Amino acid sequence: MVASNRDYLTKTYHWLIILFPLSMLGKQIAVMATMSSAILLFFLNIFLTAERIRVPIFFKVALTLCILLIVRSIFTDFPVIALKKSVTLLVYVMFALVIQNIKDRTIYPKIFFFLCVFLIALSLDGVIQVIFGKDFLNNRAPLKEGYLRINGPFSGVGFSSSLALFALPIFNLIPIDKSLRKRIAYFSIIICSFVMIVLSGERSGVYLFVLGIALSFLLNPSISRKHYIIFGIFLIIFLSLLSIKNLNIRYRISLENILKSEYLTQWKHGLNLFYNNMYSMFFGIGPHHYHKYCDISIDPTCRHKHPHSIYIEILLDLGIIGGALLLLMFVLLIHKFSKFYINTRDVYIKTIASAIMVPILARILLFPSNISFVKYAYAAPFWFMVGLLLSVIGDYNDKKITKIS
Repeated sequence: MVASNRDYLTKTYHWLIILFPLSMLGKQIAVMATMSSAILLFFLNIFLTAERIRVPIFFKVALTLCILLIVRSIFTDFPVIALKKSVTLLVYVMFALVIQNIKDRTIYPKIFFFLCVFLIALSLDGVIQVIFGKDFLNNRAPLKEGYLRINGPFSGVGFSSSLALFALPIFNLIPIDKSLRKRIAYFSIIICSFVMIVLSGERSGVYLFVLGIALSFLLNPSISRKHYIIFGIFLIIFLSLLSIKNLNIRYRISLENILKSEYLTQWKHGLNLFYNNMYSMFFGIGPHHYHKYCDISIDPTCRHKHPHSIYIEILLDLGIIGGALLLLMFVLLIHKFSKFYINTRDVYIKTIASAIMVPILARILLFPSNISFVKYAYAAPFWFMVGLLLSVIGDYNDKKITKIS
């Protein structure tokens, strides 16, 4: 009886992980409910089985960062807002830890299948918005400043970024599938996703996708030079979509803002707050406080909710200490992947690991961006991928990996 209950708990939290991409189609409450339920069931199962949890040093550093954020939140001007952000990050990290401890490798194909389902659903949602002006939740698609800007269940930036983060692994897995029909189907999904990313009018999603494609050619051993034509296909699609007048205006405005040093202005505001005094340099001004200081600032150029850089944002949240921990996390993650990549000769498993690492690395390198490590539309897919990557490379055994195809 006890054994059957443990099996039921295991299967339940496994399916919560498998179906996680679909929770992204809802609001943040759906994402947090899925993550929290999986975490609760995982630890209940650990309690019943008395098994040991694998906690790599990466997660020890990440959890330390979360605890420091929570403690720092208490001693801020806006503790409720800061605590909400800090606890949210803790849930993401714990969820990634749960994924990393998965022992049943047969769930990988199911996860990638539901990534495809997510991409199809979100692309259809974009088509509905273009045609009817509303999404599938009956939310009006905003037409801000006179240009087309489709959303998802979340913001335009979240719509495009989540599409990019989930599309990149599927793109990298196409070469190892032996079925021509499946390869055509997968590539069609990627094309549709890219079209929706461009139609969102958000440059962050476009940057993320293009950078991810470039990294795919560098890291994925199954992609060869003959696949370079793919760059041409994406370029033709992008230029064709720019023939839409309103969309052309949107990207032209974005380019003009960049040329006018929009990013530099926001970085300057963030660094000024960071250098304000020795206390803020070492301990930051508090999680999610940048926009509060901008709200009360007399400077009209300080109008954003974030400094448009994840690294300046963490410096503001936690100071030099938080910045050092974040940098250490990235170094540990990249080192672990590099060690695995160099020592593994199995092209198949290297392709799977590379497919997951590409969106993670693209996200880390895309530093001049408003994509946060906490807001669910961008952060949840990132931490999901981190957990999946560490699960794949943590205790690799070629007999445990089920063929994706």
